[in-house]
Amino acid sequence: MVLAAMVRPHLRRAGCLAIVACAAIRSSLATAEPAVVPPPPPPDSAQGERSAAVMLGGSFGFGAEALALDVRVGVFVHPRVALFGDAMGIANEAGGDSFLGGGVRVSSDWLLLDARLGQIHRTNSCDFDDPCISKTAVAGVLGIGLEMLHSAHAGLEFRVDLIRAFQHTIIETGLGVSFYL
Repeated sequence: MVLAAMVRPHLRRAGCLAIVACAAIRSSLATAEPAVVPPPPPPDSAQGERSAAVMLGGSFGFGAEALALDVRVGVFVHPRVALFGDAMGIANEAGGDSFLGGGVRVSSDWLLLDARLGQIHRTNSCDFDDPCISKTAVAGVLGIGLEMLHSAHAGLEFRVDLIRAFQHTIIETGLGVSFYL
């Protein structure tokens, strides 16, 4: 009993200190500012993510009986979607065609799809005293391409275009380049 009487005051003091320490910790936690979490870092731009507003491009293509030169100027309405105007010249045995129209391009990192609609004007060559023949019609162009070299500001593409006009379909393949400003 003598031992219990000697230990009791020490236990009371230790208990009081524990209660005071818990109360101090609790009040400091209640008044502490919440931890500020920094925003995540921006995505790595090594993939060449484009944040451009303007697209300038062109391509040179060839088909079974034709050569084509194409020039595009457009604007991005979304990082992966561009609206553009298009001018194309097609040279063939009978003369030449010129296409003026507009289109939309949808692209991923390496693959691109575009659709164009416009007016095509055909002029057949004039032999000797034969009259020259000119025709105009609505034409559609569907294109698919693979960007072989890809960066944030330029791309080199291999493409295939399907051109439909005058009840004929031409398939042309070629190389193109696009600049993103």
